[in-house]
Amino acid sequence: MGVNFFYLEKYEKALTHFNESLELKKKYLCKKEKEIIQLIEEGSIKEEPNELEMFDFENKTYNIFEHQLNVAICYIMLRKFEDAF
Repeated sequence: MGVNFFYLEKYEKALTHFNESLELKKKYLCKKEKEIIQLIEEGSIKEEPNELEMFDFENKTYNIFEHQLNVAICYIMLRKFEDAF
């Protein structure tokens, strides 16, 4: 949705949706990390969670760097240059 609002030049709404997508990603990673820790404790797997997973969405189509770029572009379009950096 964030991209749609961006193209409609509704940059504030786009920012809201981009940030919501990041929060969803964080919640997903917390849940996934808890599941992995539980499996490790049960002895089902022996690997520790990979710290780099927070930079990739499961389907590899959107990551933290793309999120940061989208947010920065919105701030630039809103002429909030300091917030963009």
